[in-house]
Amino acid sequence: MEMSLSFIKEFYYKELKLKDIASMVGYSTSYFSRTFSDTYGASFIEILIDIRIKHAKILLKKSDLTIVEISEKVGFNNNSYFSVVFKKKTGLSPMQYRNFYSE
Repeated sequence: MEMSLSFIKEFYYKELKLKDIASMVGYSTSYFSRTFSDTYGASFIEILIDIRIKHAKILLKKSDLTIVEISEKVGFNNNSYFSVVFKKKTGLSPMQYRNFYSE
């Protein structure tokens, strides 16, 4: 499980699929999913999204990239979905977050 989490942390910005990570570590998809959740207390997708949002927060604070560019850089293919997920996780839209926390 540690290898899979390290891989996710390193390649969060790519299109990562549960079945591909499971295959990489030699597990069936269902076994990997269950074991990952048991180990980390959250599902593969929840962990992936948390990592992506963490990196988006950094970019929102420290870069001049647009929201669309940031959403793409952290692995979201859909800017609207990124904004919805970001607001759900932080309580603020990406633009509100940038305005509130930018240096």
